[in-house]
Amino acid sequence: MAQGRKTGGRQVGTPNRATAAKAAEVEASGLTPLDYMLLVMRDESRDPGDRFDAAKAAAPYVHPRLASLDAKTEETHHFVALLPEPLSIEEWELKAERYRKGEAAFGASAQPSPKFVSDRSFDH
Repeated sequence: MAQGRKTGGRQVGTPNRATAAKAAEVEASGLTPLDYMLLVMRDESRDPGDRFDAAKAAAPYVHPRLASLDAKTEETHHFVALLPEPLSIEEWELKAERYRKGEAAFGASAQPSPKFVSDRSFDH
């Protein structure tokens, strides 16, 4: 019995009998499926739809797929809070103190909530 390694049997990459028979048959005919698809694609007397389908089917065997690229971009957005009226220093200090205390009513003030405006337009 083998001790942690494979012994005997078919070598890696050696085709089995069925695969070898199919390969020999295709080689004997002289026309591979790819060759047939290319013949259909190049035959101008064929229907354009058939030629297009043959081209789509043959393309992966002739042209490699393009690798996708991840583009990394950095964008900076600047936001400005527009308040209905400017806050005085005392109002800012009161808000900061209420924030530090964690008061639940911090956001509920008599003034309406500010609107945020970006320096970039999102209407493309």
